[in-house]
Amino acid sequence: MTPVRFEAFDRRRTALHEAGHVVMGRAIGIRDICAVIWRNPKPTPDEKLWFGTTMCQTRRISAASLRLFGVAGVAAETFSERLSAEDIDFYEPACMSASDWAACNCEPGVPDAALFEAADEAVNLLGGRLWPDLLRYARKLIVSSRQPC
Repeated sequence: MTPVRFEAFDRRRTALHEAGHVVMGRAIGIRDICAVIWRNPKPTPDEKLWFGTTMCQTRRISAASLRLFGVAGVAAETFSERLSAEDIDFYEPACMSASDWAACNCEPGVPDAALFEAADEAVNLLGGRLWPDLLRYARKLIVSSRQPC
């Protein structure tokens, strides 16, 4: 893969990840939610080329819904690669960010049964009725990332 194609792949993956959080957040009732992606200004060989973050308030969200929200990013990436929830290696701490693990109420690399169930549900939702919204928001993030600040 050429460096240009790899960067485009990483940007798309980052956009899908953040879009997963936004779309799932809206589906579980989070009203004010948005995300942004940006290019890593000085990536080292072991770092991602693109970063992203999702901003919202989750104080009044149930633990089960918060778990869906937390796992939605990796679930969106997984479905976009035509994989299933069983393909996510939750025993690898780096499979999700610290904030995603916290939303799932799990220590990094220490999944519980509820996380596996939430991942399966998230992949099914994001790959089903939420797929058009997921793609639309991911495209919006990619287009926005091309605009100067």
